Amino acid sequence: MKVAISGVTGRMGKTILSLLKEFKDMQFVGGIDREKGFDYLSELPDVIIDFSNHSFISELLEYALKNSCKLVIGTTGYTEEEEKAIKDASNKIAIFKSSNMSIGINVMNVLLKEAVEILGKDTDIEIIEMHHNKKKDAPSGTAKMFYQTIKEVLSSAVPVYGRVGESMRTKNEIGMHSIRAGGIFGIHNVIFAQDDEIFELKHTALSRRAFARGALKAVEFISKKEKGLYSMLDLLKEELK
Repeated sequence: MKVAISGVTGRMGKTILSLLKEFKDMQFVGGIDREKGFDYLSELPDVIIDFSNHSFISELLEYALKNSCKLVIGTTGYTEEEEKAIKDASNKIAIFKSSNMSIGINVMNVLLKEAVEILGKDTDIEIIEMHHNKKKDAPSGTAKMFYQTIKEVLSSAVPVYGRVGESMRTKNEIGMHSIRAGGIFGIHNVIFAQDDEIFELKHTALSRRAFARGALKAVEFISKKEKGLYSMLDLLKEELK
């Protein structure tokens, strides 16, 4: 498979590039960024991995549709209009999109849904996410993914982004808290609190390689698809077969 990386000069792009050599069936054919565009590709890629900026998605989709390239999207912070453009494009090409490419995070998301189904109605739920001090978007895409999982079960759930002043908790609140400090790769906690006990789901990324490995496994997965919008849940389901 011929693989290109959009955002190759960024932290995640460099990590993916360094790990790609461990995947013997993949060949790196060039990096893409907004300034240089697609001119530096040595060959037409089969799959483009995107860890760039949400504002680059229009150009990326246009290129992918024109050249029948498949996409693995790990970028977050998309607007509703951009999300719609991705979904529309998936009617013609195969797109793998996940707010977090870590296998562990996505297992945690599966467990989260089960926990909410059992504990959700009688429990206060809070989401806390921690990232490095250069991360631009808050809450993280992963925290938003967790909230959507909770809302699938608790339709009356309402997000509350931090608290200040007199703000007594209401029954339907899902607290969303973002910490930006130092070089934290990513720590996510979901807390279920009752009067007499606390249950907690937690994931800690020890390096960016956790996300890079997941992205490259997504390349393997999407290479077998012709069109459609896929997620890490689809990958996990296929691995369990």
